Amino acid sequence: MSDDYTVLNPGVGGDVMDESLVVYPSAPTNRKRPRVVVTGEGLDDIVASADTNVAGTERGLVTRPVVPNYPGTPNNTFDSAAGVSSNVETTVVSYTTGGSEAFYFVGLVSSGNTNALYKLYVDGTPYLAGRTSVANLTLSLSYSFSPIKVGASTTIEIKVLHKAGVNCDFEATILGYSL
Repeated sequence: MSDDYTVLNPGVGGDVMDESLVVYPSAPTNRKRPRVVVTGEGLDDIVASADTNVAGTERGLVTRPVVPNYPGTPNNTFDSAAGVSSNVETTVVSYTTGGSEAFYFVGLVSSGNTNALYKLYVDGTPYLAGRTSVANLTLSLSYSFSPIKVGASTTIEIKVLHKAGVNCDFEATILGYSL
């Protein structure tokens, strides 16, 4: 079925909110239309939106929130610490921002060969903590928005504390974007 009045235009830079100019025969002749129009052929084809999980019998378009892209450059820093003593908080990975850089923290991944407490520090101040267990030795925290933004010349560290009674090995990654 041809649709003579809708022009799909990806827009400058592929902007998904772009609109297309459509010329109509009657006033106003120049109108904007959304880039994508979803509809049925009759009133019986249009269904109400649902705010619950779909059962599979609905005739509609399932949508989900879109996670925005972050500005700048992905900046993930990995390091490890071998032979960490029991009951001694030790830095596993650290990152210091450049002189004119802003860093947007969006998560961390850390693990070791024993359960432990991990803390994220910004310039020596603890901001968040997470714990692993004997059943799950990996801590993975991620955010769809940056809960911590730091400015220039700031140090971010992930430190670990364990009570295994023997020396253990750990590794961690700071996830973020620099701008």
